[in-house]
Amino acid sequence: MAHLRTVFVYSLLLMALTACTPFTGLPKQASNPNSGAEHCPPRQNDTTGYLTTICMYIYAKQIDVSPARPAEYEIKRIEEQLWNGRPAVWVFLNCCYLGDIAIMDKDSGAVLDFRPGPH
Repeated sequence: MAHLRTVFVYSLLLMALTACTPFTGLPKQASNPNSGAEHCPPRQNDTTGYLTTICMYIYAKQIDVSPARPAEYEIKRIEEQLWNGRPAVWVFLNCCYLGDIAIMDKDSGAVLDFRPGPH
């Protein structure tokens, strides 16, 4: 029985890993905080604006999120929690490995922290 459970867990992990398309790297001009705008167009399904803001933050900070593609993230869930004593929104993203998390200021919508999932 334990063997079947292990095979099942590995199968789920393999499906999650193959669902993400490879990220080819950040553009050289990403040191400009506004340079993410050309790579992070607004999306109709992003009613909160979180996905666009997170994408632009990743490009501006040159964060390696491979194999994810920042402009193709989807939100798995959102939780309101405190971050360093201030109200924040934790945005759990769909890619990759154990999932990436963006921590957003609840009032301004700015990214406070970004945590790529462990590989």
